[in-house]
Amino acid sequence: MSERAMVRQLRAIAPVLISVVFLEISASAYGPIIGVQLTLRDVPAAMIGTIASAYFIGFASGSLLAGRMLDRVGHIRALSVFAILALDTALLMVLFDHPWTWLVLRCIAGFAMAGIWVTIETWLSHKAAASARGRVFGVYMLVSSGFSALAPLLLTVADPAGATVFLVIAICYAAGIVPMALTRESNPEIADRARFGIVKLYAISPLGVATAFGSGLAGTAFVNLLPVYTQGAGLTPTDFALLLFISRTGNLLCQYPVGQASDRVGRRPMILAAAMLGLAGALVGLVHGAQSHLALVAAAVIFTIATSPLYALAISYANDNCAPRDIVAANGGLLSVWAIGGIAGPTVAGWTMQALGPDGLFVYLAATLAALTLFALYRMTRRPAPPPRPREGDQAKAG
Repeated sequence: MSERAMVRQLRAIAPVLISVVFLEISASAYGPIIGVQLTLRDVPAAMIGTIASAYFIGFASGSLLAGRMLDRVGHIRALSVFAILALDTALLMVLFDHPWTWLVLRCIAGFAMAGIWVTIETWLSHKAAASARGRVFGVYMLVSSGFSALAPLLLTVADPAGATVFLVIAICYAAGIVPMALTRESNPEIADRARFGIVKLYAISPLGVATAFGSGLAGTAFVNLLPVYTQGAGLTPTDFALLLFISRTGNLLCQYPVGQASDRVGRRPMILAAAMLGLAGALVGLVHGAQSHLALVAAAVIFTIATSPLYALAISYANDNCAPRDIVAANGGLLSVWAIGGIAGPTVAGWTMQALGPDGLFVYLAATLAALTLFALYRMTRRPAPPPRPREGDQAKAG
């Protein structure tokens, strides 16, 4: 695809990307502030992990049901509904601060966020030509990661034990509705949408499913249990926020290049490389993180750079195997798989830390990335990689 055509692609998705700015700030500050506040109250690591897992129970439900909302009201109105629901949960957390109440609210927030990301990612998949899908998702992840990196800084300028961060989260959810509500782009046409479950999705793309699952297992445990690890290492909430900021900023450097490389050399080699690099980061944290704050920063940066692109690679790889009418179902299914990983990840990591101490976090992360590495190697021996499948109308655009 020519650079001019790529510019046209980006212009078509610009309203979505602007919405992502605000929604990502909300989503990326929401989880860490909960982890920090619960840690400051000396809530056990296992309970913190359980509350984090509740978010992904809601997320899994939302990813399964969001497609029906898109069918009924279209992408733009659906995004508004989901964002307002997420906004409400942030405000209610200010009013009700008991851990079990937060567990319920996090479950509802997970449902809403799943709807938001299904809406955004299916919009992108339908607007992007197959030959540029990796780059489009690379730009999306670049924007997402950039503002995800900035979000933890809210914890450095506001009292991490107070209500201000929750109010900013609610404001950003509201702001995220505006660009999509004003766009001139029409809703993607989703006629005769296919419906299929995770088993069928696995049959279409085993590695895509495994990558989404591994991304959920590893990424959610890292973000939600890192406050517990840093407190055990003698760091403050501000130190934690800066650590998260530095690691996510490092991740910015790889998003678009990874998408571009996956378009050229294939999705599977990039998935394998990312899994291996993430494993290396986890091992650095396990061996040296407790002794050296510099080593902990390096481990966090390496791990985040490696694992953050995994979900986008899973989407691109699975979409390469899907017909256009299957994309919504496939993306919803991948979100469900990622959410199932998110349900298990924080809980298992929390109990591992309770049993082994703070280092249990990196033991868990290393085991997860090692398993994904081995599965990627196995799948590469089972069948050749599929070529990108053009969507209906791609040939006309090329001509």
